[in-house]
Amino acid sequence: MQIMITGANGQLGQALLRILPGAVGLARPAVDITDADAVERAVAAHRPDVIVHAAAMTDVDGAARDPDLAYRINGLGTQAVALAAARHGAVVAYVSSNEVFDGQAGRPYTEFDPVRAINPYGASKLAGEPRGSRAGAAGTSSTASSNWPTSVAAYAWSATRSPTRPLSTTWLTRSRA
Repeated sequence: MQIMITGANGQLGQALLRILPGAVGLARPAVDITDADAVERAVAAHRPDVIVHAAAMTDVDGAARDPDLAYRINGLGTQAVALAAARHGAVVAYVSSNEVFDGQAGRPYTEFDPVRAINPYGASKLAGEPRGSRAGAAGTSSTASSNWPTSVAAYAWSATRSPTRPLSTTWLTRSRA
């Protein structure tokens, strides 16, 4: 099983590379997710079964200062990853954010809860979700864990272990109460 991790130089990407032996890490400048051709070439070269899409603009204040850049990275970059994955039969585990919710539920959120982004960062992460699903991916899941990288890694690992593994995307949202 081949696992590819986007955003491999980030905090989550680095943690995933430590706990997913043999995973291929992609990061800027070698592969910029906003460059659809570069993403396509990387996916074609590595032929992953699963792509853990951890690449993102995660600077909430930076997203507020430059919402267009946040949208290009978190929305359109996600679309580039999802389209390349769909063309090559890979499953995508998209790491979303609690910022897609308004925080008013008073309990941990699930993937079935209505979304309401409260800032440009949350809106940009939310923009990635339908772009991924329109690219041929479907399905959601959420997890809340004190060991977040391990939860993401377990999803990635289990995605290829199902005998009826769908060619779909699993959306992971770190929930908070």
